[in-house]
Amino acid sequence: MQRPKWLAIGFVGLVGLGFLFPGAATGRQQYHVEFKAMYPGKKANLDSVKCGVCHETVGANKKRLNEYGTAFGKALGGKNVKDKETIQKALKEAEHYLPN
Repeated sequence: MQRPKWLAIGFVGLVGLGFLFPGAATGRQQYHVEFKAMYPGKKANLDSVKCGVCHETVGANKKRLNEYGTAFGKALGGKNVKDKETIQKALKEAEHYLPN
């Protein structure tokens, strides 16, 4: 009877560790790909700031966008847009808010 109890405790512990050490996210993949294609000179910067291109880097709340993220979202006109031309147009429209 002791073995199932310890297996359950071990499983819960592993799941808890998964929440403590999440993998890195790159946002919507289609936006990331188009950004890298449009701004090849900013690739090193993109890899170092990751989410910080569009999101505020202070705190863990990734729902808060910086000026560039807000302008890019408005230019997209919707959530999870997959059309390449629309994404490229939105990147161009928000370009002047792009962090250095």
